[in-house]
Amino acid sequence: MLNPGWLAWSAYPLPLWLRWLGAALGLATLPLLYWVFRSIGSNISETTLTKDKHVLVSHGPYRWVRHPLYSAATTGLIALSLLAANWFMLAMAWVAFAGMAVLVIPREEAELLRKFGAAYQDYMQRTGRFVPRLFRYATQELNSWMESLSFASAIVLPPMPFRTSSCHTSSSPVSSSTFPGC
Repeated sequence: MLNPGWLAWSAYPLPLWLRWLGAALGLATLPLLYWVFRSIGSNISETTLTKDKHVLVSHGPYRWVRHPLYSAATTGLIALSLLAANWFMLAMAWVAFAGMAVLVIPREEAELLRKFGAAYQDYMQRTGRFVPRLFRYATQELNSWMESLSFASAIVLPPMPFRTSSCHTSSSPVSSSTFPGC
Protein backbone atom coordinates (compact mmCIF):
# COMPACT_ATOMS: atom_id res chain seq x y z
CA MET A 1 0.00 0.00 0.00
CA LEU A 2 1.21 3.51 -0.83
CA ASN A 3 1.46 6.19 1.80
CA PRO A 4 0.50 9.67 0.45
CA GLY A 5 3.00 11.18 2.87
CA TRP A 6 5.81 9.68 0.79
CA LEU A 7 5.10 12.25 -1.94
CA ALA A 8 4.55 15.22 0.36
CA TRP A 9 7.91 16.64 -0.74
CA SER A 10 6.50 17.23 -4.24
CA ALA A 11 3.17 18.75 -3.24
CA TYR A 12 2.35 21.96 -5.04
CA PRO A 13 -0.30 24.43 -3.89
CA LEU A 14 -2.91 24.49 -6.65
CA PRO A 15 -6.12 26.49 -6.56
CA LEU A 16 -9.12 24.49 -5.46
CA TRP A 17 -10.85 24.98 -8.82
CA LEU A 18 -7.91 23.38 -10.62
CA ARG A 19 -8.01 20.38 -8.32
CA TRP A 20 -11.75 20.01 -8.97
CA LEU A 21 -11.02 20.26 -12.68
CA GLY A 22 -8.61 17.35 -12.22
CA ALA A 23 -11.36 15.36 -10.49
CA ALA A 24 -13.85 16.09 -13.29
CA LEU A 25 -11.28 15.25 -15.96
CA GLY A 26 -10.43 11.99 -14.18
CA LEU A 27 -14.10 11.02 -13.99
CA ALA A 28 -14.53 11.86 -17.68
CA THR A 29 -11.76 9.43 -18.62
CA LEU A 30 -13.60 6.47 -17.07
CA PRO A 31 -16.34 6.20 -19.73
CA LEU A 32 -13.73 6.95 -22.38
CA LEU A 33 -11.62 4.03 -21.17
CA TYR A 34 -14.70 1.79 -21.18
CA TRP A 35 -15.45 2.88 -24.76
CA VAL A 36 -11.85 2.19 -25.82
CA PHE A 37 -11.79 -1.32 -24.31
CA ARG A 38 -15.25 -2.11 -25.67
CA SER A 39 -14.20 -1.00 -29.15
CA ILE A 40 -10.85 -2.78 -29.31
CA GLY A 41 -12.26 -6.01 -27.88
CA SER A 42 -9.98 -9.02 -28.25
CA ASN A 43 -7.52 -7.07 -30.41
CA ILE A 44 -5.81 -5.61 -27.37
CA SER A 45 -2.29 -6.91 -26.96
CA GLU A 46 0.17 -6.85 -24.10
CA THR A 47 3.00 -6.34 -26.58
CA THR A 48 3.52 -4.42 -29.79
CA LEU A 49 2.91 -7.60 -31.80
CA THR A 50 -0.40 -8.31 -33.48
CA LYS A 51 -2.44 -11.45 -32.90
CA ASP A 52 -3.21 -14.10 -35.52
CA LYS A 53 -6.86 -13.02 -35.84
CA HIS A 54 -6.12 -9.33 -35.34
CA VAL A 55 -8.41 -6.96 -37.24
CA LEU A 56 -7.94 -3.27 -37.92
CA VAL A 57 -10.24 -1.46 -35.49
CA SER A 58 -11.56 1.80 -36.92
CA HIS A 59 -14.81 2.27 -35.02
CA GLY A 60 -15.60 3.83 -31.67
CA PRO A 61 -12.85 6.23 -30.56
CA TYR A 62 -10.54 4.55 -33.09
CA ARG A 63 -12.57 6.28 -35.78
CA TRP A 64 -10.76 9.54 -34.92
CA VAL A 65 -7.64 8.54 -32.95
CA ARG A 66 -5.17 5.71 -33.56
CA HIS A 67 -4.11 5.39 -29.91
CA PRO A 68 -7.05 6.44 -27.72
CA LEU A 69 -5.96 4.13 -24.89
CA TYR A 70 -2.67 5.99 -24.51
CA SER A 71 -4.46 9.34 -24.78
CA ALA A 72 -7.03 8.40 -22.14
CA ALA A 73 -4.42 6.91 -19.80
CA THR A 74 -2.25 10.03 -20.06
CA THR A 75 -5.28 12.24 -19.46
CA GLY A 76 -6.17 10.16 -16.41
CA LEU A 77 -2.65 10.46 -15.01
CA ILE A 78 -2.65 14.22 -15.56
CA ALA A 79 -6.06 14.46 -13.88
CA LEU A 80 -4.81 12.47 -10.90
CA SER A 81 -1.76 14.75 -10.68
CA LEU A 82 -3.99 17.83 -10.58
CA LEU A 83 -6.29 16.26 -8.02
CA ALA A 84 -3.32 15.33 -5.82
CA ALA A 85 -1.67 18.72 -6.46
CA ASN A 86 1.64 16.98 -7.03
CA TRP A 87 4.22 18.16 -9.54
CA PHE A 88 6.22 14.90 -9.42
CA MET A 89 3.16 12.88 -10.41
CA LEU A 90 2.55 15.31 -13.28
CA ALA A 91 6.17 14.98 -14.41
CA MET A 92 5.90 11.19 -14.32
CA ALA A 93 2.70 11.36 -16.40
CA TRP A 94 4.62 13.29 -19.07
CA VAL A 95 7.54 10.85 -18.86
CA ALA A 96 5.12 7.94 -19.35
CA PHE A 97 3.54 9.71 -22.33
CA ALA A 98 6.96 10.45 -23.86
CA GLY A 99 8.00 6.83 -23.34
CA MET A 100 4.89 5.60 -25.13
CA ALA A 101 5.32 8.12 -27.94
CA VAL A 102 9.01 7.38 -28.52
CA LEU A 103 9.44 3.71 -27.60
CA VAL A 104 6.12 1.88 -27.88
CA ILE A 105 4.02 3.53 -30.57
CA PRO A 106 6.61 3.50 -33.39
CA ARG A 107 7.04 -0.27 -32.92
CA GLU A 108 3.30 -0.76 -32.67
CA GLU A 109 2.62 1.21 -35.83
CA ALA A 110 5.39 -0.57 -37.73
CA GLU A 111 3.81 -3.89 -36.79
CA LEU A 112 0.35 -2.68 -37.82
CA LEU A 113 1.74 -1.42 -41.15
CA ARG A 114 3.35 -4.82 -41.69
CA LYS A 115 0.09 -6.63 -40.91
CA PHE A 116 -2.44 -4.34 -42.65
CA GLY A 117 -0.33 -2.52 -45.26
CA ALA A 118 -2.15 0.13 -47.30
CA ALA A 119 -5.27 -0.11 -45.15
CA TYR A 120 -3.33 1.02 -42.10
CA GLN A 121 -1.49 3.67 -44.12
CA ASP A 122 -4.88 5.12 -45.19
CA TYR A 123 -6.09 4.91 -41.59
CA MET A 124 -2.99 6.83 -40.45
CA GLN A 125 -3.71 9.56 -43.01
CA ARG A 126 -7.25 10.20 -41.78
CA THR A 127 -6.78 9.86 -38.00
CA GLY A 128 -4.70 11.65 -35.41
CA ARG A 129 -2.15 9.77 -33.36
CA PHE A 130 -3.31 11.00 -29.93
CA VAL A 131 -6.03 13.57 -30.63
CA PRO A 132 -8.56 13.79 -33.48
CA ARG A 133 -7.69 15.68 -36.63
CA LEU A 134 -10.74 17.91 -36.38
CA PHE A 135 -9.08 20.94 -37.91
CA ARG A 136 -6.86 19.14 -40.38
CA TYR A 137 -7.28 21.53 -43.30
CA ALA A 138 -6.94 24.68 -41.17
CA THR A 139 -3.86 23.26 -39.46
CA GLN A 140 -2.22 22.41 -42.78
CA GLU A 141 -2.82 25.91 -44.12
CA LEU A 142 -1.56 27.54 -40.91
CA ASN A 143 1.57 25.36 -40.94
CA SER A 144 2.19 26.22 -44.58
CA TRP A 145 1.84 29.93 -43.86
CA MET A 146 4.07 29.75 -40.77
CA GLU A 147 6.77 27.88 -42.69
CA SER A 148 6.79 30.60 -45.33
CA LEU A 149 7.70 33.23 -42.75
CA SER A 150 10.79 33.39 -40.67
CA PHE A 151 10.39 34.40 -37.04
CA ALA A 152 12.65 37.44 -37.40
CA SER A 153 11.02 38.80 -40.53
CA ALA A 154 7.57 38.39 -39.04
CA ILE A 155 8.56 40.62 -36.12
CA VAL A 156 10.96 43.14 -37.69
CA LEU A 157 9.68 43.60 -41.24
CA PRO A 158 6.20 44.41 -42.50
CA PRO A 159 4.35 41.50 -44.15
CA MET A 160 5.96 40.62 -47.47
CA PRO A 161 4.91 38.16 -50.16
CA PHE A 162 6.87 34.93 -50.06
CA ARG A 163 7.01 32.26 -52.67
CA THR A 164 5.81 28.96 -51.21
CA SER A 165 4.89 25.66 -52.73
CA SER A 166 1.33 26.14 -51.47
CA CYS A 167 0.92 29.04 -53.95
CA HIS A 168 0.88 26.58 -56.82
CA THR A 169 -1.66 24.09 -55.56
CA SER A 170 -5.26 24.26 -56.64
CA SER A 171 -6.43 23.51 -53.10
CA SER A 172 -4.73 26.59 -51.67
CA PRO A 173 -7.09 29.44 -50.73
CA VAL A 174 -4.22 31.88 -51.36
CA SER A 175 -4.63 33.59 -54.71
CA SER A 176 -1.84 34.90 -56.86
CA SER A 177 -3.21 38.42 -56.39
CA THR A 178 -2.59 38.10 -52.64
CA PHE A 179 1.01 37.02 -53.18
CA PRO A 180 2.21 38.43 -56.50
CA GLY A 181 5.37 36.33 -56.37
CA CYS A 182 3.37 33.11 -56.68
